[in-house]
Amino acid sequence: MGQYEAIVGREYITTTGLSFDHFYEHLIFPKFGVNLYEDDDLGEDGDGHKLLGRYDVRGNAAHLDQIISRESNDPRRTYTCWHEVAGHGVLQGAWLRKQLERPGGRESIDVTEISLSPDEERILERQANLFASHLAAPDWLVNYAINTIFRPTRKFYFKEPCVYYLEGYGLKIKNYIFDAGHLSRWIGAKISALFGGLSAEALGYRITALGWIDDRSLPNIGLHRSAKSLRPSFQLADELSACVADLLAAGKRQQASASLMEVA
Repeated sequence: MGQYEAIVGREYITTTGLSFDHFYEHLIFPKFGVNLYEDDDLGEDGDGHKLLGRYDVRGNAAHLDQIISRESNDPRRTYTCWHEVAGHGVLQGAWLRKQLERPGGRESIDVTEISLSPDEERILERQANLFASHLAAPDWLVNYAINTIFRPTRKFYFKEPCVYYLEGYGLKIKNYIFDAGHLSRWIGAKISALFGGLSAEALGYRITALGWIDDRSLPNIGLHRSAKSLRPSFQLADELSACVADLLAAGKRQQASASLMEVA
């Protein structure tokens, strides 16, 4: 993110928003050469779930299924792009290609579904989620958006299902909120324009991870997501944030991780 800010400046980002396509055009493709294709029919995984994205290791290319192409206006496209292109392509691509040089290495790996062993898939997906979520919604921009739009004097609290009010740009809006996750997604939907149309769910995770939600209700198992979700669960937020710090620190110590440092 630091490299991108150096190119366009924070004022540009706060004025026009953080667009994956602009980030890709001005930094990711010129520096890392990750190709992006959006007209594929990726089919389904072994459990019948529709594949939204795939990273071709040998070809250094991210593929999006046609149902979330740019023309579809599907909100899942933005996060899937960050996940496949930045998470797998930029963060993990060089390491994955080294694994292909070993006996039995594959020409390409569907790193989002079944072609990796379960343990490897879990680790790679979590890393990609972490890296993608911080690039797609950096701390400073989430905080800026909330403070600029809502001007809160405290955290947003949830106590029980009922009607809640938000005030932004002098307008008061209301909505019936079911749980703390619903509240974070509602807030996320109101700031998504500043993040290139990033989904309310993806922003909701970042809002929660940054401590903006004060959940005063009883524990709610509905806050957890399955392992197949592209986004990390709430209970992993602190652990994953620590991982990103470790990755950045490792980049300073190891020349092999220089590319990661330049993006982050």
